[in-house]
Amino acid sequence: MGANLVVERKRDWLSMLNNLFRKIFQRRESFIFILIIAMMIFLSYKSPAFLSYKNFMALVSNEAIKGFVLTGVLLLLITRDFDLSIGSGMALVGVVMAQIIHQTGNLGLGLLCGLLAGLVVGFINGVLVTKLKLASFIATLGSMYMARSLCNIISVGKGVPVENQAIITFLNSYFLGFPVAFLVMLFFGIIMSVLLGRSKHFRRLYYTGVNEKGAMMVGISTSKLRLLMFSFSGLMMAVAGIAYTGMLRSAVPTAFTGLEMKLIAMAVIGGSSLKGGQGSVLGALLGLILVTLIGNAMTIIGISPQWEGAILGTILIAAAILDIFVQKKVE
Repeated sequence: MGANLVVERKRDWLSMLNNLFRKIFQRRESFIFILIIAMMIFLSYKSPAFLSYKNFMALVSNEAIKGFVLTGVLLLLITRDFDLSIGSGMALVGVVMAQIIHQTGNLGLGLLCGLLAGLVVGFINGVLVTKLKLASFIATLGSMYMARSLCNIISVGKGVPVENQAIITFLNSYFLGFPVAFLVMLFFGIIMSVLLGRSKHFRRLYYTGVNEKGAMMVGISTSKLRLLMFSFSGLMMAVAGIAYTGMLRSAVPTAFTGLEMKLIAMAVIGGSSLKGGQGSVLGALLGLILVTLIGNAMTIIGISPQWEGAILGTILIAAAILDIFVQKKVE
């Protein structure tokens, strides 16, 4: 009798562990969070300076701004679209803003023109995809080349310094011991997360991504929705381009090359899918943190930066395989 009781209790514990692991693997955010904690423990062991205030603030200030444009990437992926023009668009925004400020000395005009440049790129992408029915890959690839060419034309192939001290001071300032950019990103991320989870208007993005024809049949204007998302992505592209340019104090026409692929990888690692209908702000930001930690780990351990692409690619493929495994389990 006692032996049977021990066996039953062992089965109960195994069943509980099995259910726990199943929930962790089915909930991508939980799995990524565990990986992040494990990496932080490992990096703290390898280098005591990892958890230092100076190192933490350096990571936060350098990567927080990516969160804005990553949100735009996420919303597009949910609707089964993606944008390859992000890096070039950010560079264009920075060059336009810096050139306007340099020529006129007017900060407000420079910021406005930078924002408009990003919005125009995003809107054109949206029109090409929703009105002319081009695949988002082709439309945004064309925009990528056009934006990068404009960067070189406007700047004559040279870096444009940002000479306005006000924007430099603001973007490099701290509040309550944290970079202002990080606090703004945190606030923005919370708002977007709540909207995606609670707002019926934002839930339409998921319906569109899962079944666009079905969404249209129930009265959702999917073309208008996708156009808005491309425009929103352009706006976030502009915000990030302005912020990075101000922090770096210079606009470089070759800046942010390949950034869009990294952002898409971060979102997919965090639970988004190129098939649409999946993704969360929390997951995307956790993907951003994980990729950032990987880069920091490479520096601490002494691995050449040339290996970053191979490591990121391996993690991305593993995330895709995990997604297929989870989908089969759910089915």
